[in-house]
Amino acid sequence: MELIAKALCVFLFASLVLLSTGQANGDIQLGPWVQQNAYPTTGYQYDAVNHQGYVYVAGGWNGAALDQVYSAQAFNDGSLNPWSGTTSLPEVDQGPGLTVHDGYLFASTHNGEMYSAPIVGNGVVGAWRSEPAAGFEKGGRLGTEAHNGYLYQFGGWPDADNQEVFISAIDASGHLTGWSQTTSMPQGRQHTSVHFHNDRAYLVGGITGWGSILDSVYSAPVNPDGTLGAWRQEANLPTTLWYHNSVIVDNSILLFGGRTGYNSGNVTNIYEGEIDPVTGVIGNWQTIGSMPSSQFVQATGVTYDPTYNHVYVIGGGDGSASYSNEVWAAEIVPEPASLAMIVLVSASIICRRRA
Repeated sequence: MELIAKALCVFLFASLVLLSTGQANGDIQLGPWVQQNAYPTTGYQYDAVNHQGYVYVAGGWNGAALDQVYSAQAFNDGSLNPWSGTTSLPEVDQGPGLTVHDGYLFASTHNGEMYSAPIVGNGVVGAWRSEPAAGFEKGGRLGTEAHNGYLYQFGGWPDADNQEVFISAIDASGHLTGWSQTTSMPQGRQHTSVHFHNDRAYLVGGITGWGSILDSVYSAPVNPDGTLGAWRQEANLPTTLWYHNSVIVDNSILLFGGRTGYNSGNVTNIYEGEIDPVTGVIGNWQTIGSMPSSQFVQATGVTYDPTYNHVYVIGGGDGSASYSNEVWAAEIVPEPASLAMIVLVSASIICRRRA
């Protein structure tokens, strides 16, 4: 019996090592997609955000630019209440950049205008206020992000390459104090996923002003004064990608849909790039699932609710003149190996006690 127990302990320790190694390859998994209450209008080029249990979506395009702003309350099972209209944007915009910071929404339009609005509560957005603009055509979908008391504007929507990055402090009343330029992106790009994690900024995919679709990924450190340091190249995407959307969950960036060419190449995959929590390096990208709709995969609104651990996909386009009002939710579920890991760790403790 003693030999059997020792052999079992050796097996458990070996399995523990293998599982620990496997964890480095990513630990995000999506549960099944569940359809939610439809968005009030069809459309795409949404840039959705989540704040205190509510999902907010603004603007967009369905053959014409939109100024609508809607919100929906989320619940612990991932379900959403019916959508409610709240204060519209001051102007229509085909794909505004939307971000949230300290109870205020910020929206940048593709022509460069910048607006802020307080979130009053219960999904209600207060009056929009005009803010200083970073510059003409310095704005638009996905390129506006807030981090640690600063608002950032990456690139824009011009015909020529635009690789400039602008930064403004946000004061206690949610106003911008004025823009200054920080370290430019390695190349001009728009429709680029922008995320901040552990005081690094990440750029993923996009399209240049001249129409080249990118597979490159970069990151840069955020200095104490909010400025950006030198850009470092991370692992390339498995394919060129734009018209996608993305969220950051724990130590991973998740990419949803998009297309690989200027007018073709719909992408149904969901990709994960795991960020090393110490070095900030993204070593590889892997496919972890598929979009809930194989048709409307372009420029969907995507946001993550960390309170109830669900990701939401809103609307989307198919590359023609068809647009969706479907809304889907999927739970971020634990890696199945995690439970086995707990069992193995417990068993290893028992084995050490027997030794």
